[in-house]
Amino acid sequence: MNPGRRIPAFITDLTGITNAMVAAAPAVAEVMREAARFVSTLPVVAHNTSFDRKFWVAELRRLALDANTPFACTMLLARRLYPECTSHKLGVLVEALQLPKPGRAHRATSGR
Repeated sequence: MNPGRRIPAFITDLTGITNAMVAAAPAVAEVMREAARFVSTLPVVAHNTSFDRKFWVAELRRLALDANTPFACTMLLARRLYPECTSHKLGVLVEALQLPKPGRAHRATSGR
């Protein structure tokens, strides 16, 4: 989605997402309305949801949409299941559990 502002260099370094990539993308409001419709009342499952939930709630409230979506955090689950891991970041867990690496982290299409 197009955030409607420039993407800082540190975000591009983290995600690989550039300003050129989002220039012709749909606006945040359009994407968030569609995402909220798609999710409806189902829980959102993500790693470190405390981070993602803040953005979800802020954007939906900005659009005057219901922001009471339940979130399930796989990081909290990983902390309980794998307390021996030195870190519970997604990349560290992928390495520790010898999971396949589908692509760059922090990208919705990394597994494609």
